[in-house]
Amino acid sequence: MNEMTIIIQLRRTAKIWSLISLGFVAVFLVGNALNSSEPLPTLVEWGELALFPTGVLTGMLLAWKYEWIGALLSILSLGAFYVLEWNLKGRIPHGPFFLLLTVPAFLFLACHICSVLRKKREG
Repeated sequence: MNEMTIIIQLRRTAKIWSLISLGFVAVFLVGNALNSSEPLPTLVEWGELALFPTGVLTGMLLAWKYEWIGALLSILSLGAFYVLEWNLKGRIPHGPFFLLLTVPAFLFLACHICSVLRKKREG
């Protein structure tokens, strides 16, 4: 398998995984919205929601056209979300789920880096 094929497969995997992440989060948001007994988020929770899932998913969708910018937005949003959680609660979220939902951003970033390196080698 040549390098271009690997980049194409990596990009395809990132796009499919980003759609799965978007769908997964959408199911949770719709389910939460349908539960009328849930109180509205606090100001801090709105900040967290702006970072994850909004910032992460927006970055992933942006990465479909602008890999570098979208991937960076997603990764920085996730990092800021973890920092906010650490500062507010003294811990980062438990479990791998936030990171797993953000994996496409890392794949988009890897794809961009591989593409740039390939272009530099080819002249």
